[in-house]
Amino acid sequence: MDVSSLTGGEVRGLGVTDEGRVFALLAKGDCQVGGHKQGLYELKAVEKSDFASLTPVEGTVISYDVGDGAPEGNISRLWGADGNELVVMRKRDGWGLSRMKVIAAATKTD
Repeated sequence: MDVSSLTGGEVRGLGVTDEGRVFALLAKGDCQVGGHKQGLYELKAVEKSDFASLTPVEGTVISYDVGDGAPEGNISRLWGADGNELVVMRKRDGWGLSRMKVIAAATKTD
């Protein structure tokens, strides 16, 4: 799996659904303007290969200035999965948890 774009980044959680889908919340930050980036990605095996790809889940990948903080509703942690729902912490939740289901297939960007 090519993770070169994540150098200096961190994994903020993993979740495996009952359907066998694997998700990771990944973040990478630096001090540049708009330098912090994070999002939810689906790990997908590449057919007939020993490789996997990280496919961003549409609507979850964001960039922001660290000084401004993450926007409201942003996923800050992925705690795992319960059935086919992901258990996440969002900025507005305080210490509470939310459940979310990725309905559509994750989309790949160029």
